[in-house]
Amino acid sequence: MTWTKEMPAHPVVAIAGATGAVGSEFLKVLHDVDFPASEVRALASARSAGRKLPFAGCGQVPAGEFVVQEMTPESFEGVDIALFSCGASVSKELRAAVAENVEAHKEMVSARREALEEAVAARREELAEAVHLNPDYMARLFKKETGMNLKDYIIQQKMQEAQSLLCTTNLPISLIAAKVGYTNFGHFSTSYKKFYHKTPQEERSAAL
Repeated sequence: MTWTKEMPAHPVVAIAGATGAVGSEFLKVLHDVDFPASEVRALASARSAGRKLPFAGCGQVPAGEFVVQEMTPESFEGVDIALFSCGASVSKELRAAVAENVEAHKEMVSARREALEEAVAARREELAEAVHLNPDYMARLFKKETGMNLKDYIIQQKMQEAQSLLCTTNLPISLIAAKVGYTNFGHFSTSYKKFYHKTPQEERSAAL
């Protein structure tokens, strides 16, 4: 999988080799976890271009049929996540062609925490609105009643849900990160290791 830039809340996803068995499984997983995509592009060889694929929908993408597009370097323009299920040589060639968009990936997996902070802040605003309280007052009240910082509680809930999914499902770790509210995989992995003293990959391996 290739992350082509820092992840927006509703990324554009491209599946390279969408007509194959692995490509079909990618589509199924996107639907099963209701991945928050704004667009999903089904890409394949010129021979398969124009073919129609059924899709059950996910995020902002409604259920319906995809018209398969020919897989070229230009077809990845504007893509945030590229899932490759085509042959190794083809994948390597296309990964190289998409490399210009991957430079921001280095920034994404650095120690920056902006995306995480925004997600927690948004969740706090939602909770406050639900109980009709000022967000700051609600945070103080929560800590007074529970002895726990609201931000830490939200992170704890995310980590516990992620651990359950890692241990009881075969979902790709990147999709688990998205499912629990992380738009940046690097932030998710760092937070998980800080919370459980092991990486998500180590958690998954131990559960096998």
